[in-house]
Amino acid sequence: MDENKLNVNAAVTDSSNTNMDFTMLSNLLKLADGSEEFVLSIVELYLEDTAKLLKEIDHNLIEHDAKALKFNIHTIKGSSGNVGALAVIAQCTEIENQLSAGDLTGIEPICNRLKLEFERVKDVLEVNNLMPILGYLQSFG
Repeated sequence: MDENKLNVNAAVTDSSNTNMDFTMLSNLLKLADGSEEFVLSIVELYLEDTAKLLKEIDHNLIEHDAKALKFNIHTIKGSSGNVGALAVIAQCTEIENQLSAGDLTGIEPICNRLKLEFERVKDVLEVNNLMPILGYLQSFG
């Protein structure tokens, strides 16, 4: 077995390996009557939109635009919930908590951790890794 490939069983049954809640993807599969294409399109939109929002967040930080930053973080948090990206949600929550205190100090390192967690989730959700996961989830659907 290729060591670079995701161990599907381990990934799905032990979310600490991937910081993902695969229940959300399973629910999407059920909602779509088992259509893997539907789930893939949702995931693709999530990955594309989140990458764009992370670039906007960089701009928000440069401009010290707390309002836009809060909006973009909240948007990422919500869409991450739809795909079960737990670590991304946790970072967004930490940023939201600090922003609600009206403090931009120390936000940049948290935003950098958010980007790192997104990259980890992205690796799991890439189509080559996601297709075996969806197949695994369907076998229990």
